[in-house]
Amino acid sequence: MRAAIVPDRLQRAKIRSPQQNKNPQRGFFMPTKPPKIQKIAKTAAKEGNTDWLFHSQLHYLQEIGKCTNYAAKGCDEYDPIQPIFLPRGHGGVAVIWKNEIDSRVRQLDDGRERIQCVEISGKDQKLLLVSAYLPSTGGRNSIDEYMDTIDQLNEIIVKYQDTHEIVIGGDLNEDLGNEERQNKRKKYLQQLIADYSLGYENTGRTFIKTNGEECSELDYFLHKSRHMQVAEKEVSKGVISNHSDHYPIRCGLKIGIPKISTNQTNNLQQIQPTIKWDKVDQDFYLAIINEQVDTIAESPAETAEDANLLISKMHQMLTKAAIEISSKKSRYKAKPKLKVWTPIIKSSLKEMRKCYDVWNRNGKPTNPADKSYQDRINTRKEFKKQVKVEQARERDREKQEILEARTRDSKLYHKLVKSSRNRNRAGIMDLHVNDKCYSGDQVIEGFTEHFGNLASAEKSSQLKDYHYHELVEYEIELINDMVKSKETPLANHTELKKAIKSLNKGKSADIYGITVEHLIYAGEKLEQLLLRLINLVFKHGCIPDILKKGLLTPVFKNKGDRCHAANYRGITVLPVVNKIIEAIIRDRIQPRVLQDQNPTQRSFTAKSSPLNAALVVEEVYRESVDSNQEFELVLLDAKSAFDVVVHSHLMRRLFHCGIDDTLWRIIQSKHWQSTSAIKWEGMIADEFSVSQGVRQGGILSTDLYKVYVNPLPNRLQQSGLGCKIGNVLCNTTACADDIALLGKRPPDMQVQINISADYAGMEGYKLQPHKSVAIHIQPKPTKNSCEPEQYQLGKDPMPNVTKSTHLGIIRTPSMRQNIESNVEENVKKARRSAYALFGSGFHGENGLDPESLIHLFKTYISPVLLYGMELLTPKSAHLETLEKIQKKMLKQILSVPMSTPDPAVYILTGILPVEAQIHAKMMTFFCSICQQADNSVEKQLGKRQLTVKSSGSHSWYIEVQRVMFKYNLGRALDMLDNADVTKTTINQIKRQIANYWVNEISVIANLYQGLKYLQTDNFTAGRIHNILKIKSYTNKDRFRIPIKLKLLTGTYALQPLRYKIYKEGNQEICNACSQKEETVEHLLIECKAWDNIRRPVINDIESLLTNHSNVEWESLSDGFKIQILMDITMVQRQLRLNSEEVSKIKTKQDVLYSLYTVPDVNSYYNLS
Repeated sequence: MRAAIVPDRLQRAKIRSPQQNKNPQRGFFMPTKPPKIQKIAKTAAKEGNTDWLFHSQLHYLQEIGKCTNYAAKGCDEYDPIQPIFLPRGHGGVAVIWKNEIDSRVRQLDDGRERIQCVEISGKDQKLLLVSAYLPSTGGRNSIDEYMDTIDQLNEIIVKYQDTHEIVIGGDLNEDLGNEERQNKRKKYLQQLIADYSLGYENTGRTFIKTNGEECSELDYFLHKSRHMQVAEKEVSKGVISNHSDHYPIRCGLKIGIPKISTNQTNNLQQIQPTIKWDKVDQDFYLAIINEQVDTIAESPAETAEDANLLISKMHQMLTKAAIEISSKKSRYKAKPKLKVWTPIIKSSLKEMRKCYDVWNRNGKPTNPADKSYQDRINTRKEFKKQVKVEQARERDREKQEILEARTRDSKLYHKLVKSSRNRNRAGIMDLHVNDKCYSGDQVIEGFTEHFGNLASAEKSSQLKDYHYHELVEYEIELINDMVKSKETPLANHTELKKAIKSLNKGKSADIYGITVEHLIYAGEKLEQLLLRLINLVFKHGCIPDILKKGLLTPVFKNKGDRCHAANYRGITVLPVVNKIIEAIIRDRIQPRVLQDQNPTQRSFTAKSSPLNAALVVEEVYRESVDSNQEFELVLLDAKSAFDVVVHSHLMRRLFHCGIDDTLWRIIQSKHWQSTSAIKWEGMIADEFSVSQGVRQGGILSTDLYKVYVNPLPNRLQQSGLGCKIGNVLCNTTACADDIALLGKRPPDMQVQINISADYAGMEGYKLQPHKSVAIHIQPKPTKNSCEPEQYQLGKDPMPNVTKSTHLGIIRTPSMRQNIESNVEENVKKARRSAYALFGSGFHGENGLDPESLIHLFKTYISPVLLYGMELLTPKSAHLETLEKIQKKMLKQILSVPMSTPDPAVYILTGILPVEAQIHAKMMTFFCSICQQADNSVEKQLGKRQLTVKSSGSHSWYIEVQRVMFKYNLGRALDMLDNADVTKTTINQIKRQIANYWVNEISVIANLYQGLKYLQTDNFTAGRIHNILKIKSYTNKDRFRIPIKLKLLTGTYALQPLRYKIYKEGNQEICNACSQKEETVEHLLIECKAWDNIRRPVINDIESLLTNHSNVEWESLSDGFKIQILMDITMVQRQLRLNSEEVSKIKTKQDVLYSLYTVPDVNSYYNLS
């Protein structure tokens, strides 16, 4: 395979002929220049600039060679750029290949105008080639653009790294070999290289100054591969025809994937097929269950062994009934590697094989004139064509399903979106467990070893005080005797109904293939049998062994290397009957657990969230600024805390919590001799014993873990050491296993660390000395600060750091640095989330309808962008950074230029500015604090700060008060004293904030002349504009809507603007009629050249207006006519039209798109 990558300045270097490479398994990729300078860059040359390639000029690349093909993007691919405003660091990107491999090359949509991707399919592997041109330094937004392009590359790597060999070539505009020069851009690039272990070579300088001096190496090939050999990069300095200030570079690739063993482990089981309950006959299922359940109910049920047998019979009955009602065979028997199949594909495949047999019998001739040779080639092409057509139809069906699910079924909608995001994610090929590497089918064995070791008390216990452990074991024996005589009431039908209803539908099946739907649709008779079994458990205080088998799925933590087992957490699915028993027990013990829970523990608790724990830490930072004092923050990291819980210690804590009857014995029984099995890639491995830990995914797990760790925050509070704000002790916050310690004096902080370490040693979990860190809090950033205190975690020194993440919020030495770091991190996460969801080159013309895209933005992207901002309360420049990224993404979704007025974006999408959203989130969070108990630390701090602090304070509660004053919401202290803050109150507050901003935006919008045809009267926060609401969205609408939006927002490229950019046609005169200046009015109403296109549409609209409103089209002004053509809702009342009549006229508004797509003028308007 041969190809050439052409990054950045396309017109300034010469393409090296691919024929020079004779090895069919090798390729080379060179930054080069087409020789047709006068054609490709004729406009740029007139302007005295040689660094530009526009979208309308890409076809000149075809003239590089007769035997080459290309995929390319111009610098103005998505946004017009005027020559008078040409910024540095823009250009085109392309990948060029020899046309004999056209059938193996596929152009990809990933990446925007700075990235071009193609896929080359080999025999055993796929190669992804990425041509990239990263922004140069010096521009106003060069850092943001550079980081945005890196994030696009990040998404491309994540998307394809498991299925493709990857090569990224181009001008990276940073010298990776110069270690002395460090900046924000370079660090961001180096982080990408480190995150994915990308390889590259430093072989010589590639950039030349105007004086001829070679100064830096900016051009690289980045590669990520398991089975690809990459030759060292070569810098070609002797290319005589090269006029660029960059030397061309090249390298050779050799690709081959070894055969991986596919021997299956003998003991693996296949997962039972999922039952699609919405597509089966539920009445038939109920009839089968009712017919068989009586036979099972007649079996004896007195002992624990009887319960085991009964549950086993019930499982078999449920699975057989579900299989019987589900479909038994597929419609077609497709090839395993072919994911689509239709009768046409089947016929094409049959014809292709027939022609191949004829060609084979004729001796495999290679003469193109031979009929059998031609038939073989043509039938093969036809077969591939039909497969691609069906694949395209399948993608369209998926999009349509998502569109319909958004309004019909929200759960299905999010499920479809999630599956769409993960479509290209493949399983890992290698897994590292400690010092071992498991490959191919052995990966599941590696996970079994890793999680088996975690579940083994002998292999992973961290107990240090064995004498204490022996005392606990002795106490457990005494407790066992004490609880035997105390029985718990049996479960009733109401509890059973509530427990079943509390379980989520659509979840994974347990190890027996049972889901909650098997029970929901089984009817009353099965519920009676189930209640009988549950009461048998309650009577004997023992969980049957058949209900102790869990199905553990490794889930990647989204950090670190996917090939290391330590970066996965195990989520366990317990048998459904076990879940129902746990749900009943949870409802009974939860009041006692909450009563005993320390108020600083904020995980898995109603009316609280991790932000409640983060608020206390944030208030200490703000107190540091107000009082000009320094504080200490220690963040403790417990290793696999949920997985190493000692069962006997947990049961002791549970008894002390007040659980002293049969429920205690049932909970103890569920942990005794329990097992788990790994589920991976459709297979189930052998079971392993679970002798410690609470299973993540269990109904009771969160409550049990809170009971287990509750003594630690109690001890820290009882010590009275650490940070105090006024009379409020705030020395610790906890969210499950995330614990933060706060102090002012280093000796006090060391004592708090010792308390935490002692408790960890007693309870058998480990505080990691390298991940538990200390941060010295200062009132403001200082360069010359004193050496921070060195703390000890046991015998190990604790690291002092300047940045660490706590509950999703980055913590640094000062409040100001907190805001800077979190804004930067949120922008990065939001960009990457958007590229993961929409694709790295997303815009409104390559995906769903705008309404769905905006809904996805609000659901998945906006929460990431604004996470934690209600606590950090950014101001001015930082707000502008967040606002900029939000506006950019929304403009990409709407497929409008970046020059579109900001008010138009808010009005069209119904999304308010970032500042408004942060204020709404602040007030919502403050209302949740008002609803808390009086002993909560957050509420005590609020009352203290609002009473003592002045209006100039940095306190978060004073910030809330300022927000309330801005929107006339009253006094914060009055609301804090009011315990009757309801959901209605919160909605009223949000509405008042929204109305304020709606009025502000509407006033500003009226000042823009270009928005005069855009209706602003019905602008409502949270609702998209009527023009984006389309009842039956089609593929054509993807292109119609952006054109209409550009006309409505005054950003459509008419002839005066096109003349400035391309110097084509007359300066301002319409190219179609050559009579008048081309304006929106002239284009849509006046130009005589387009009467034949415009008149049929106007006749239909005129007829509708005459029949329904008695309005004569000719009597209307030009402005009124244009308003009807672009957005009739603005004049709907004046014309006295109802919604049905407006819908009819909307269907006739295709004149805008028709004028745009006319072949004679398409060349003039394709930029828009």
